Amino acid sequence: MRRTLLFVYGSLRRGLQNAYSIRLAREAAYLGAATMRGCLYRVASYPGMQPDFHKRSIVSGDIYRLRHHSTLRWLDDYEGYVGSKPREFARELHTARMPDGCPMQVWVYVYRRCTRRVQRLSSGDYLQEMYETSRTGHGPAGTRVRGN
Repeated sequence: MRRTLLFVYGSLRRGLQNAYSIRLAREAAYLGAATMRGCLYRVASYPGMQPDFHKRSIVSGDIYRLRHHSTLRWLDDYEGYVGSKPREFARELHTARMPDGCPMQVWVYVYRRCTRRVQRLSSGDYLQEMYETSRTGHGPAGTRVRGN
């Protein structure tokens, strides 16, 4: 398998305890934290990212090296990406940067819908937003989170 790299920024981030992030950690090698130019949005209980090449917005995430093509197949199913007919997310090649500035061509699942009615996560870091929500009971910009 050619070196296939994946940038994750949401529910698949390293250290999250859900079935899919655990499976990804088993099937891929963690290469490290990275960033990508883009904007992060709270779509529902999960985030969506859209590339932003003109602004200085940054999305934080992790890069994995996939060991098998079958990993991309189940990830495509998980993200609702069906070949040339993307629904909510599309898998695209973009450039991510490691902390030392090294650029890497990576696959990333990009949110394809309009973002006018969804909340932008200004930190660009889903883990930070989750931590802040669990610590304070408030989401971004002081919004109250249900159930807290």
